[in-house]
Amino acid sequence: MCRRFPNVYCEITTHAELVAPNNQAFFVDRLAKSFDDSQRDADGKPYPFSFAKKLIYGTDWYLPDASEREAVLVATQQTFLHPKLQRHYKNYFFGNALRYLKAGDRLGKSDASSATGPNRRLKEALALAPD
Repeated sequence: MCRRFPNVYCEITTHAELVAPNNQAFFVDRLAKSFDDSQRDADGKPYPFSFAKKLIYGTDWYLPDASEREAVLVATQQTFLHPKLQRHYKNYFFGNALRYLKAGDRLGKSDASSATGPNRRLKEALALAPD
């Protein structure tokens, strides 16, 4: 659905299953296929929206797997540092959320050094985010 509709985004959270190397490898392969923009819908038409721009990191803080929080977070990061997914790292962890929230429009175009507190941090994140 997120590839078909402009205001629909996908969110995946962390899960203890990612700690197991075999599960992590399976997840990397599945995500890499989902990021493949050459995929087509059931009618053979290209999707209007790229999955790479529609997947947002989500968290269920405290994580459902509370006993393994650190290991689960590290495994999630490792997943997106895999060579098949590494180019999607910034979009997944913050770039897509900033676009979804229209953070740039909301903060205006002023210089990041003139902003304070949370606005400054958002401007710094926007500067790092992929287009």
